[in-house]
Amino acid sequence: MDSPPTTRSVALLRGINVGGHRTIKMNELRAWMLEVGFTDVETYLQSGNVLFAERGLDSPASTISKVIADHTGHDVDVFIRTSEELDAILRKNPFPGVEATQLHVAFLNQADRLSFTNLPDESAWEPERFHAEESEIYLYLPQGMGRAVLPRKLAILKQSTMRNWKTVGHLAELARA
Repeated sequence: MDSPPTTRSVALLRGINVGGHRTIKMNELRAWMLEVGFTDVETYLQSGNVLFAERGLDSPASTISKVIADHTGHDVDVFIRTSEELDAILRKNPFPGVEATQLHVAFLNQADRLSFTNLPDESAWEPERFHAEESEIYLYLPQGMGRAVLPRKLAILKQSTMRNWKTVGHLAELARA
């Protein structure tokens, strides 16, 4: 009997290696993940982007979160997206043609989709804009993240992890490889 096909995915870790807090060395994280059954593990940047393959693990997000807690004591939220899901995120961009530096994606866990019903009008903070799509929120921030008001005002973002558009594109490309 053949093994099920390997799925290449990305784990997006929330709030690690930011401002010297909740530091995790990526080479250590790769080793921990290999120990518990992940394969083809690679990291991108130092901000908690881990590409991996797995065969039949019940809950990759829970497994990764537990591994991190066991080794560091940090309680880290983990958001998983397959290569296909990342490609769909790129295709669904509601703000085509904007500068990549002005576009960000907030990743939510599946359970947080219910909170989309409580979102304010998408144009409430113009010229900043957002658009909710499945388990992601796209943010158009024309003056950049540092000066943006929207990320501080949109409560659901406190349950997310955010990546800039360039990083999302690179992760999708790496996940396809």
